[in-house]
Amino acid sequence: MKRPPEIERWLPPVWTLNCLGNAILIYLFLTEKDSVQPSYERIVLNHSSGYIPRGKAKEDVVELIRNSNYPKITREAARSLEPRAHPLHTRYVCACMHPETPSCLENFISSMIHECRAIWQFFGVFGLAMVLLKRRAGVVKHPWAAYKQWVSYTVSSTLFAAGSITTAWGFVCFWQRLLPGTSLPRIRIMLGGIVSSLWILVLPPNRRKDISLYVARFAILNAYQTIKAKTSFNIPYGEVPLFALALTSLLQTKQSGNPVERILYGAFTPQARSRKRMSLDECCIQTTFPFKADFATDKREQSDVPSSMKRFMT
Repeated sequence: MKRPPEIERWLPPVWTLNCLGNAILIYLFLTEKDSVQPSYERIVLNHSSGYIPRGKAKEDVVELIRNSNYPKITREAARSLEPRAHPLHTRYVCACMHPETPSCLENFISSMIHECRAIWQFFGVFGLAMVLLKRRAGVVKHPWAAYKQWVSYTVSSTLFAAGSITTAWGFVCFWQRLLPGTSLPRIRIMLGGIVSSLWILVLPPNRRKDISLYVARFAILNAYQTIKAKTSFNIPYGEVPLFALALTSLLQTKQSGNPVERILYGAFTPQARSRKRMSLDECCIQTTFPFKADFATDKREQSDVPSSMKRFMT
């Protein structure tokens, strides 16, 4: 196997696109009103119970972070500004996000546990359905391997989803305690989004690539729409070339059969063009469900697997 050119070996891994894209989305979500898709807002807000108190509107908390300079307050002021705030609170934003828990670390841990309990059921049912639908023969012949793959998928997906959202909120408290109130109000949000996106490392490499490419495309689209709405910059039918570029790069990468390990790496190399191309149906299957299970890792077991499944196990 040939080593990639020197410049490509120095490129960052493709999962860094998830960090950059997620940082852009969180920045837009917390600083610009109506700048991200409503579906993204619903997902974030519905899984932020530890940072949106009962009885307080979700939009009010986001608006508070958007317009606040993260001021420090006295214990007496905390009770006057937020009636339910614990007397040990010394920071206004923390008193509004988790008024009953004065410790930011304790609130982060409890929120993480709560969100994992709420999310794992969805990923458990979804992963089980996909295993049964796509790997019927493998499940029957190798149930233990299928079970391990299902558990791995459920645990990693739950940690990724719950960890990304909860850590992004947690860094609002972290930077407020580390930095002075008025310093870097926008950059701290970007940094928190980048660090919270590192939860993608709990996913298998194949799923990291697909999710990172999707998040990058989604972030570029939302950023373009926000810039177009807030400024005079406008490209007629600008969404069309963005969609065409995203679809072209996705199909070229999938059809080439060349693994995407780094940014701008390998999709158009001679080695990639010489490999066997995938059909469009197979490309859509792997794009919509990046879930690869090796039910038969032993050569003697692979001989019993139907030929229709072998192409998905290599």
